[in-house]
Amino acid sequence: SSDLFDEAKTLFPGGVNSPVRYYEPYPIYFRQALGARIFDVEGNEYIDFCMGFGTMIGGYGNPMITMEYDSHPYNFIPIGVPGETEIELGKEIKSAIPSIQMMRFTNSGTEAVMHAIRLARAYTGRNIIIKMNAGFHGANDYVLVNAGSGALTFGTPSSPGIPRIVSETVIVADFNNVENLEEIFAKYGDKIAAVLVEPVLGNIGVIPPEPDYLENVQKMCNQNGSLFILD
Repeated sequence: SSDLFDEAKTLFPGGVNSPVRYYEPYPIYFRQALGARIFDVEGNEYIDFCMGFGTMIGGYGNPMITMEYDSHPYNFIPIGVPGETEIELGKEIKSAIPSIQMMRFTNSGTEAVMHAIRLARAYTGRNIIIKMNAGFHGANDYVLVNAGSGALTFGTPSSPGIPRIVSETVIVADFNNVENLEEIFAKYGDKIAAVLVEPVLGNIGVIPPEPDYLENVQKMCNQNGSLFILD
């Protein structure tokens, strides 16, 4: 487990994909599961009282659920604990996209965007997020925001239950409109934590970026100390 954790730290912040999985001196890494039991990479056996955080309430390899029980009795991966497979997948992703320095696996795109926004605000010490009109980034409050009444005004909630104070930290820009983004940065540049954008808008059809649009967005972010988030 110690060696696996050293490897994981080169892929994931803190070496884990959830803070609750870390404990001193290093987390235990698991390899196999069967019934109510999970087995670590050293072969030690444990009872999984968490039941894979509910996903394995029927037990790993329950013969009433799967027909693989007899032929592959240990071919079940423990859920919700560190394992070799996440390291293998992380290495594959890093190999395919060498520019990635660190990554974190999440349960959904919504959760990934929430992490990205929080990280941008923590890193920059700023609050404002720019998103694109008609861009879709999941179902968290900070992205369920419509354009305001003017080109340089803050957004308005797109759903009941979202406090206006939340939407007032979000500005909605026009996709593929460099001039619009330049105007927003000219007014709020030192307050903008990040620009959040889909490389290709996909929620209103398929709208690709104009040539050099994404490069220009990234350049503006760099010039103003804001983060550039591609979703």
